[in-house]
Amino acid sequence: MTLHGQARGRKTRKTSSKWHVEGYNGGVRILAPVALALWAAGCAPAAPEVAQDEQGVVYGSDSRLEYYAHPDPTLRARTLESTVALVRPSRVDMSNPNALRIDHRTLGEDEDLCVGQAFFDQQVGASCSGTLVDWDLVLTAGHCVDDLAECQARLFVFDLFYEAPGQLANIGPQDVFQCRKIVARRNSGDIDYALVQLDRPVTAPRRPAPVSMLDMPLTLGSSVSVVGFPDGIPAKLDSEGVVIIDGTPDLEAFDATLDTFGGNSGSGVYNAEGVLVGNLARGQTDYVRNGACWVVNQLPAEGDNGDGEEVVYVARALEGLCDTAGWRGPLCGDLDGTCQPCASDDVCPEGWTCRASAQDPAVTACAAPCAAAADCPVDHMCVNGGCEPQETTVCIGAQVWSKNTCGREVAALQTCVGPSEVCASGRCRPADLGNSCADPVSLLAQDQVITGTVGVGLSNEYEGSCGGGGPERVFVIDVDRPVQLSAISEGYDTVLYLRSSCSLGSSERACSDDEEPPGGRGSAIDVRLLPGPAYLFVDAYRALSGEYTLTLQFTDLNPPDAGVPVDSGVPVDTGVPPDTGITPDAGMPPLDSGVPLDSGAHADAAQEPLEINKDGCTCVAGRPKTVPAGSLGLFAALMFFGLRRRPRR
Repeated sequence: MTLHGQARGRKTRKTSSKWHVEGYNGGVRILAPVALALWAAGCAPAAPEVAQDEQGVVYGSDSRLEYYAHPDPTLRARTLESTVALVRPSRVDMSNPNALRIDHRTLGEDEDLCVGQAFFDQQVGASCSGTLVDWDLVLTAGHCVDDLAECQARLFVFDLFYEAPGQLANIGPQDVFQCRKIVARRNSGDIDYALVQLDRPVTAPRRPAPVSMLDMPLTLGSSVSVVGFPDGIPAKLDSEGVVIIDGTPDLEAFDATLDTFGGNSGSGVYNAEGVLVGNLARGQTDYVRNGACWVVNQLPAEGDNGDGEEVVYVARALEGLCDTAGWRGPLCGDLDGTCQPCASDDVCPEGWTCRASAQDPAVTACAAPCAAAADCPVDHMCVNGGCEPQETTVCIGAQVWSKNTCGREVAALQTCVGPSEVCASGRCRPADLGNSCADPVSLLAQDQVITGTVGVGLSNEYEGSCGGGGPERVFVIDVDRPVQLSAISEGYDTVLYLRSSCSLGSSERACSDDEEPPGGRGSAIDVRLLPGPAYLFVDAYRALSGEYTLTLQFTDLNPPDAGVPVDSGVPVDTGVPPDTGITPDAGMPPLDSGVPLDSGAHADAAQEPLEINKDGCTCVAGRPKTVPAGSLGLFAALMFFGLRRRPRR
């Protein structure tokens, strides 16, 4: 990208399983059992708050409009009904609980903008954007909520927009929600999404946005729109985007010329029919310097040398929700309504009722009328004339939780007391040997084959850098000499990793998942070990585990001395210097080579080119060389002015 002036970006920021149609060759793939269908739920403090590691930009003229000023009633409806801002509580003035308002610096102050820039005086409130996709489910960007703690440190606020010139919509307590859990999340390569369950289902006028159930590329040149909170200010609507990269063949993300900024992370992106097709993830740099202040970075309307703002296909989020998390409901192809969350009867099919769990009234589902269990789906039960989802118990960490057959975790029932107890198969059980770093299975550094089971009696306490979302067994190897360890685990979808300090993830020496050999989703590592303890983990990629075979081979790096001297052809040093007939001169002054020392003078341009390493030194043909005075400063300036990483939104 060619920038006119100094570019500014704050922080810096691609494989997934897919549902295939037989004979698929890069065209349509279908999500869920609904062929070529759309589900329209409406028809059925020091850290910067704004996610500026996802910077934005304007393509051609700035086409961002206020809610009240946008001519498209469909996009306005998406804003009112389905668009939510992620806001830190410290930025919300709650002195009047019936009229909450954002209380923070203006955009001009926050970004040091030049006077006259668009929306200069509007207040910055949101850190990210999101879209309601089910009655209690919000789609946003994965980097917006790294974990549950961060998620629960955000408010999910509707109605953050201007309903008239200078007039913000009123925000009441019914418009503010909290994070119950992160149902599905991925932030790797081009895939960046999170699906957050709210603390309760929404009520009118909120309703989920219609979501595309097609796993197919968008047409190049087709129109797309976005609704979100650029740089954290109240919602802006842009319907002038055009798809310029369709993301084939992987269909992880596409590029479009949308006018978005930091704070738009997670924004809903819609096709020309107003159907949600993706969430915004990252893009080009927002601002460029204009003297002492900053102005919006304007790029050609057709994109920046073929690049635009990157949008993650919604199909990837649906995979995580339905395949991995086991969610049930319209988004996952269950169109009968039996797993639809609700706040009242009027959002359920006619004649149905909205039922709440006895464990937690915030967990709800529409219930079809019934007279007996035979009138209900096989995973529901007839309770007081309505089909309610059955509940079972599952393990979440060390806790036993109730979970219904719609995939919703309902309530914590029991906490297992470690290290003597672990949660396994939905109940507290006595801990098995090797369950944790407190009681690892001890091994000697000798060749051996170990068989066992990972599952019942073991907990999911640790994870390697390459995975390990299920239970694991911990081994400690007593290494008494330098060895090369070759370890192979087979039997189920294993993850194998080794640490020098058991509970310290940063001490990891190796991590393996799905290696060839051994194949069959087995794992293999090969690592050098020095004397001392080494901790080996046989983990499970996901919750499913089973019987394993662990093969260990040790190769000595210092073979023992057999007692036979080796004839190397070199005389043995007896400690007596040989008589060469020449008396050594012990008093000569150092030899003057006649070559002056390097005084830091500039290098001759005709000399070999300098390669600058990340640690600041330079090399000539692979050899270290002193950097000429001032050259590091010049290099840093060139990097700052001309080289930009593509930031996330």
